[in-house]
Amino acid sequence: WSRMQEQSHCSLSAAQLRWEECASDLKSHVLPRFTSADNPVLVLGADIIYNAAQVPVLVKCLQVLFGGKESVQASKMLLGHQSRSEALDTKMLNELDAAGFVVKQFFDAKLPFQEKSKHIKLFEIKPQQ
Repeated sequence: WSRMQEQSHCSLSAAQLRWEECASDLKSHVLPRFTSADNPVLVLGADIIYNAAQVPVLVKCLQVLFGGKESVQASKMLLGHQSRSEALDTKMLNELDAAGFVVKQFFDAKLPFQEKSKHIKLFEIKPQQ
Protein backbone atom coordinates (compact mmCIF):
# COMPACT_ATOMS: atom_id res chain seq x y z
CA TRP A 1 0.00 0.00 0.00
CA SER A 2 2.69 2.53 0.90
CA ARG A 3 4.50 1.96 -2.41
CA MET A 4 1.26 2.45 -4.31
CA GLN A 5 0.50 5.51 -2.25
CA GLU A 6 3.89 7.03 -3.09
CA GLN A 7 3.36 6.58 -6.82
CA SER A 8 -0.14 8.00 -7.02
CA HIS A 9 -0.88 11.67 -6.90
CA CYS A 10 -4.11 13.54 -7.33
CA SER A 11 -5.00 17.16 -6.91
CA LEU A 12 -8.36 18.84 -7.14
CA SER A 13 -9.15 22.39 -8.01
CA ALA A 14 -12.40 24.21 -8.73
CA ALA A 15 -12.81 27.53 -10.46
CA GLN A 16 -15.45 29.76 -12.02
CA LEU A 17 -16.07 28.91 -15.67
CA ARG A 18 -18.83 30.80 -17.44
CA TRP A 19 -19.61 29.04 -20.70
CA GLU A 20 -20.07 32.26 -22.66
CA GLU A 21 -16.68 33.48 -21.40
CA CYS A 22 -14.91 30.13 -21.45
CA ALA A 23 -11.56 31.21 -22.93
CA SER A 24 -11.21 34.33 -20.78
CA ASP A 25 -12.30 32.52 -17.59
CA LEU A 26 -9.72 29.82 -18.29
CA LYS A 27 -7.00 32.47 -18.35
CA SER A 28 -8.19 34.45 -15.34
CA HIS A 29 -9.72 31.82 -13.02
CA VAL A 30 -8.55 28.33 -13.99
CA LEU A 31 -4.93 28.57 -15.17
CA PRO A 32 -3.68 30.49 -12.12
CA ARG A 33 -4.82 27.56 -9.92
CA PHE A 34 -3.12 24.69 -11.72
CA THR A 35 -1.34 23.48 -14.81
CA SER A 36 -2.25 20.41 -16.82
CA ALA A 37 1.31 19.77 -17.99
CA ASP A 38 1.81 16.87 -15.60
CA ASN A 39 -1.73 15.64 -15.06
CA PRO A 40 -4.79 14.97 -17.19
CA VAL A 41 -7.67 17.32 -16.60
CA LEU A 42 -11.05 15.82 -15.74
CA VAL A 43 -14.04 18.11 -16.19
CA LEU A 44 -17.06 17.43 -13.96
CA GLY A 45 -20.55 18.70 -14.64
CA ALA A 46 -23.80 17.96 -12.85
CA ASP A 47 -27.30 19.05 -13.86
CA ILE A 48 -26.05 21.83 -16.15
CA ILE A 49 -28.40 21.60 -19.16
CA TYR A 50 -31.91 22.97 -18.55
CA ASN A 51 -32.97 24.04 -22.04
CA ALA A 52 -32.00 23.73 -25.69
CA ALA A 53 -30.41 27.20 -25.83
CA GLN A 54 -27.68 26.08 -23.43
CA VAL A 55 -26.50 23.15 -25.57
CA PRO A 56 -24.47 25.05 -28.24
CA VAL A 57 -22.87 27.25 -25.59
CA LEU A 58 -21.77 24.19 -23.60
CA VAL A 59 -20.44 22.48 -26.74
CA LYS A 60 -18.42 25.57 -27.67
CA CYS A 61 -16.93 25.74 -24.17
CA LEU A 62 -16.03 22.04 -24.28
CA GLN A 63 -14.26 22.62 -27.59
CA VAL A 64 -12.08 25.19 -25.81
CA LEU A 65 -11.43 22.87 -22.84
CA PHE A 66 -10.57 19.88 -25.01
CA GLY A 67 -8.76 21.89 -27.70
CA GLY A 68 -5.61 22.61 -25.71
CA LYS A 69 -5.22 26.11 -27.14
CA GLU A 70 -5.47 27.88 -23.77
CA SER A 71 -2.64 25.98 -21.98
CA VAL A 72 -5.07 23.48 -20.52
CA GLN A 73 -6.39 20.38 -22.21
CA ALA A 74 -9.13 18.26 -20.75
CA SER A 75 -8.87 14.50 -21.21
CA LYS A 76 -12.48 13.66 -20.39
CA MET A 77 -15.68 14.99 -18.89
CA LEU A 78 -18.06 13.19 -16.59
CA LEU A 79 -21.54 14.65 -16.85
CA GLY A 80 -24.40 13.93 -14.47
CA HIS A 81 -27.52 14.92 -16.36
CA GLN A 82 -31.12 15.18 -15.23
CA SER A 83 -33.21 14.30 -18.26
CA ARG A 84 -35.94 16.87 -18.72
CA SER A 85 -37.09 15.73 -22.16
CA GLU A 86 -36.04 13.21 -24.76
CA ALA A 87 -35.80 16.03 -27.33
CA LEU A 88 -33.32 17.95 -25.17
CA ASP A 89 -31.21 14.84 -24.54
CA THR A 90 -31.17 14.08 -28.28
CA LYS A 91 -30.14 17.66 -29.12
CA MET A 92 -27.30 17.54 -26.62
CA LEU A 93 -26.00 14.18 -27.88
CA ASN A 94 -26.32 15.17 -31.55
CA GLU A 95 -24.49 18.47 -31.08
CA LEU A 96 -21.69 16.82 -29.09
CA ASP A 97 -21.34 14.20 -31.84
CA ALA A 98 -21.34 16.85 -34.59
CA ALA A 99 -18.58 18.73 -32.71
CA GLY A 100 -16.37 15.62 -32.68
CA PHE A 101 -16.99 14.24 -29.20
CA VAL A 102 -17.51 10.60 -28.27
CA VAL A 103 -20.25 10.22 -25.66
CA LYS A 104 -20.77 7.04 -23.69
CA GLN A 105 -23.73 6.71 -21.37
CA PHE A 106 -22.92 4.53 -18.37
CA PHE A 107 -25.92 5.10 -16.09
CA ASP A 108 -29.63 5.60 -16.74
CA ALA A 109 -32.23 5.34 -13.97
CA LYS A 110 -35.23 6.98 -12.43
CA LEU A 111 -34.28 7.80 -8.87
CA PRO A 112 -36.76 8.59 -6.10
CA PHE A 113 -36.99 12.24 -5.17
CA GLN A 114 -39.48 13.42 -2.58
CA GLU A 115 -42.81 12.04 -3.81
CA LYS A 116 -41.74 11.79 -7.46
CA SER A 117 -38.69 10.54 -9.32
CA LYS A 118 -35.93 12.15 -11.39
CA HIS A 119 -34.49 10.59 -14.51
CA ILE A 120 -30.70 10.69 -14.13
CA LYS A 121 -28.14 9.82 -16.81
CA LEU A 122 -24.37 9.75 -16.48
CA PHE A 123 -22.13 10.33 -19.48
CA GLU A 124 -18.44 10.13 -20.24
CA ILE A 125 -17.43 12.66 -22.91
CA LYS A 126 -14.11 12.54 -24.76
CA PRO A 127 -12.74 14.01 -27.98
CA GLN A 128 -12.55 11.66 -30.95
CA GLN A 129 -9.06 10.27 -31.41
